[in-house]
Amino acid sequence: MRKINRLSSQFVRQKSIEPRKYPDGNNLYLVVSSETARSWVFRYSLNGSEREMGLGSAWDVDLSDARQKATEYRRLRAAGIDPQIHVHPTKVPKFDEVLTEYVKVFSSRWTNSKSPHQWLKTLDYIGPLRSMPVDQIKTADVRSALYPIWTKIPEVASRTRGRIEAVLDYAKSLGHREGDNPARWKGCLEYVLPPHKKEERHHRALPYGEVAEFYRLLGERPADAALAYKFCILTCTRTVEVIGARWEEIDLAARVWNIPDHRMKARRAFRVPLSSAAVAILRAIGPQPEGVVFEREPGKPFSNNALLALRDRMGFKDKCTTHGFRSSFREWAQHKRLDRISSEMCLDHKVLGKTESAYMRDDLLEQRREILEQWADHVNGVAGQVLIMQRQNNDRV
Repeated sequence: MRKINRLSSQFVRQKSIEPRKYPDGNNLYLVVSSETARSWVFRYSLNGSEREMGLGSAWDVDLSDARQKATEYRRLRAAGIDPQIHVHPTKVPKFDEVLTEYVKVFSSRWTNSKSPHQWLKTLDYIGPLRSMPVDQIKTADVRSALYPIWTKIPEVASRTRGRIEAVLDYAKSLGHREGDNPARWKGCLEYVLPPHKKEERHHRALPYGEVAEFYRLLGERPADAALAYKFCILTCTRTVEVIGARWEEIDLAARVWNIPDHRMKARRAFRVPLSSAAVAILRAIGPQPEGVVFEREPGKPFSNNALLALRDRMGFKDKCTTHGFRSSFREWAQHKRLDRISSEMCLDHKVLGKTESAYMRDDLLEQRREILEQWADHVNGVAGQVLIMQRQNNDRV
């Protein structure tokens, strides 16, 4: 058993003491630096590291007061509280302040340029919660903020809940709050808010047999956005990847588009083999040594809405989405009985397990190039033209 109250007032006050640390017990130490300098220190452990907290000069704070403070701080540590923060509390930021900081820290990792604005828009939906100190936010506060929109605009409400959860987790990592996250759904909000109905949602997609007609109609459009749309269909990539494409990523000699990891949804770099049709589009508008490939005006890329607006003007608003052409490609590849793994890799889908992926280092670039060449023939109507010529030749026999 550890000894406590080892020191005496007489010892502490004596004129000459050898400079070193003298334990009194209960984490309390008398630190003698010189004949005239001696002070009280409370030592404790926090997150695996040793810390010291000064309790004042031994000439000003007597032994009994030092022991009383040490006992109080030991109780705080037993309750999981850092005594340093308890004695010298820092100003706890409000929710809107932490959210703003969160956006500044993480926005560089987001692929969508609109994400920072959308995150900050969260503040418009949460009422008084935005001005509350993050350490005071409870489950009831989160529920009160979400309840008015929970059933009226469920999609917005669900995203808002997720963002509140992320911000409060961030606040906890900075030491601004403790305990469970009151915005977490499982085991928390699921008991005070009705669950949203899970609806299986898919991007509207044209049947693969109708893609060639859509592609032909794009060719009748003079807008530069039509070229971006064509390139998106030919490469089977996402809108955000196409409108963010830069000439520095394009290797026309090798006919490869090297998309860096920070612009990919999966956060891993991706090589896109370019079909002859895709290369033709790039040569028609460039090439340039650097800069944005598809521009609405010099140096400025198109927005996501540019392609959607073009689709609407073509009369396909209720028939397809830009992302849906990826589904059209997958349906076509399955119908053609093309290699499944290569076809999925054209879409940057991870189809192998961890073990298989560890052994497969090849990204099947050339196999994917061959598939995308066939897809380009399909969307350009080449396959259909060949079939018509065959029928005409058979009729002549």
